[in-house]
Amino acid sequence: MVDYLHQSLYGYYEQLSSIFTSTLNPTTISLPRTAEDLLLAHLVYKCLVKMASWLWNRMEKQSKEDFFRQLEPWVCPFRVLICRTLMSP
Repeated sequence: MVDYLHQSLYGYYEQLSSIFTSTLNPTTISLPRTAEDLLLAHLVYKCLVKMASWLWNRMEKQSKEDFFRQLEPWVCPFRVLICRTLMSP
C-alpha cells in the first residue's frame, strides 16, 4: 500500500513542483491560485515525509534486502533528477 501511495503522491508532487519552477515569480506570488497550489504541494509533501519516516522505522523489522527493495522507488526519482541536472548544459 505504501508503494502504491508513494508512486501516486510523488507523481502529484512532481507535477505541482514543476508548476512552481515555471510560473512562480514576484507578480504571481500574491495570486490565490498560487497560494492554493503551494498549500496542496505542502500537504502532499507532508504525506510523503510521514510515509518515508514510517518506512524508515520499519527497517529493523525486516531483512535488509526487503528494506532496500522497498526503498528503491524512493531513491530512483532522485537518482534520475541528479543525472539530469549533471547532464544539462
